[in-house]
Amino acid sequence: MLGRGLPTWRGVAARLDLLRSTGPRHAWHRLQQERALRVVVPSRRNLIAREVWSEAARELDASVTEIERGRFEIRRGATVAIVTGQTVALNSRSAMALAADKPTVYRLLADAGLPIPERLSFAANDLRAARVFLARDGPCVVKPARGTGGDGVTGEIRSASELRRAALAASRFARQLLIESQVEGEVFRVLVLDGQLLDVVRRRRPAIRGDGRSTVEELIFVSPALASEVAAAAEVLGLRLAGVDVVTPTPAAALAASGGAIIDVNEAPGLHHHAHVAGVDGGTRVAVPILRALLDKPTEREMVAR
Repeated sequence: MLGRGLPTWRGVAARLDLLRSTGPRHAWHRLQQERALRVVVPSRRNLIAREVWSEAARELDASVTEIERGRFEIRRGATVAIVTGQTVALNSRSAMALAADKPTVYRLLADAGLPIPERLSFAANDLRAARVFLARDGPCVVKPARGTGGDGVTGEIRSASELRRAALAASRFARQLLIESQVEGEVFRVLVLDGQLLDVVRRRRPAIRGDGRSTVEELIFVSPALASEVAAAAEVLGLRLAGVDVVTPTPAAALAASGGAIIDVNEAPGLHHHAHVAGVDGGTRVAVPILRALLDKPTEREMVAR
């Protein structure tokens, strides 16, 4: 899939790099998979959104109408909220634009005393400073300096050739990139609403078989100190609703104590992360308090997501 709003040659270059590194058979199979996903993913996303909001609306005695594909009107009495997909209008446009600017986010988090990785901003067409950073602070992660959702992010970078390929992949989404030290530990997505922690999901690395031991309760055990840190991250950026990604060896301690760090703050967090978990029957129904915030404290009579 070609980069959004960028010259298509970057997408072509990424495909040529894939072809050169893996061979034509794998590259062709990958292209066919991406084409198939373009058809399946939008329908799947729409189905998830409909299920999430319908369940939350039943809990709050509200009604849901899909006014167009992926766009829902949720009504309770005289109050109406309109949501698009999983995106709600709890955050201001200015706060959402700020959260998409990762270098500025890191600067504000650091100014607030919140743990973040060592990092460097660099241009996609000039890797000199990034190579020096990698030699000093590897292994590293490379990501676009703008955007959200994990597009163009590559981890476990240890060599100059891996850096070149990661920068090429990330450049499909932004011309300015970030390289940062890879923090040891696991990735946790922490969902925050109005300063309160709603849920925590441990984002496991891909595996063929789970360990069969971890429970939902264990996954959501978070220290009060860490909860305060992620709430502060959302507050610094002026976000009512945020998905804060942290890497830490343990969620049972403050990031500053565990050596963990905040690696991203998502202004439009995907609620499906909190529904599609191991032990789904014990999952947290995060859409209920989010919808309650929309219906109980409207900022406008009709709140429209971006």
